[in-house]
Amino acid sequence: MMRPYVQFQMTSIIVRLRRALGYVCAALLLSGCSDLPASLKSLNDYQQRVTNTLDQPAVSFTVPNYPRLPASRDLQVEVPRVSISLLDAWRIESCPAAQLIAERNSALGKLSQGVTRYYGDLLLVDAGRECVATLRAEDPNLAERLAAALQQKAATLEAARQQAIASDDALRHALRMGANGLLEADDAVFAEQLAALEQVVYALEQSQPQSDAARVEAALQTIHQSDYLPSLWRTLQEQSAYLAQLATITDNLAERAGCDAPSRPQRAEILHTVFLKFFIGEVQPQLAAVTAQGQRAAVVLQRLQALTSQPLLQDYLAQLQGSVAQLRVATKTHVQPWQNFFTACEFTPGG
Repeated sequence: MMRPYVQFQMTSIIVRLRRALGYVCAALLLSGCSDLPASLKSLNDYQQRVTNTLDQPAVSFTVPNYPRLPASRDLQVEVPRVSISLLDAWRIESCPAAQLIAERNSALGKLSQGVTRYYGDLLLVDAGRECVATLRAEDPNLAERLAAALQQKAATLEAARQQAIASDDALRHALRMGANGLLEADDAVFAEQLAALEQVVYALEQSQPQSDAARVEAALQTIHQSDYLPSLWRTLQEQSAYLAQLATITDNLAERAGCDAPSRPQRAEILHTVFLKFFIGEVQPQLAAVTAQGQRAAVVLQRLQALTSQPLLQDYLAQLQGSVAQLRVATKTHVQPWQNFFTACEFTPGG
């Protein structure tokens, strides 16, 4: 059951160690230089043109306090073990459930964890119920013992789901804040990653298996092998933070542009061009693309938030969802002084 992904999980420890080392190296590099995050290149180019026109110092980006995914050790849930005797396991070998039990007890099966293990539990309980129905006429006593074990197993499913949400490596990778933001939004990559995340959340929402195991396995691998969603979360944070930090360049914009003079000064004309060409023409489409992707992702995050009973994780997911609204508000707040500037300097709307 899900053998390829279990093997993939075995290698993920090495991948996480390498990734952690990469994060440390990136932090060291950032501490030694002032490279701007990739997600802010266009915004920074725009603000430098504004500050140059206004003869004031450029704004340096101050890194915000990013939300942090709670450590899995702080989200651990105890899942009671349920078993049947070896003799009973042998007696039901003709049932599909017997193969699932054998795979679970194998060396590879014992390594399964997270969503893989939870979905395996759903499959086992579902197959076990079919086995009970078949055995009732053949061996009522065995059927009753198996039914009792299945009832106990079903009672552990909620704890297993909570443990899966808390500990699954692929899911945690998709939810954590990325080391870097996005250079640009990619709708094709985003659609693939969001569909995979939605498939994983859908699997967690079920009390009975509704998808084949291979589809869940493929979705887990897809989100585990990409940094797009982690980078999206960081981009939402970076762009909203930087827009807030740019409030100093739009303060009293009309007055500093000299729009109180009898004729409209050249500085105002240059600012008008900069805003239309670089903010409206380049920055705003990027902000809109990231906001749109964040909004779509927030719907899936909200479903996952409804599944978890862990306050720490609920709060973190709420912060990721809230970053979409923060960017929308930050964008609107940044544009408002420019609208005042257009009115004060008597520029026609849209031109």
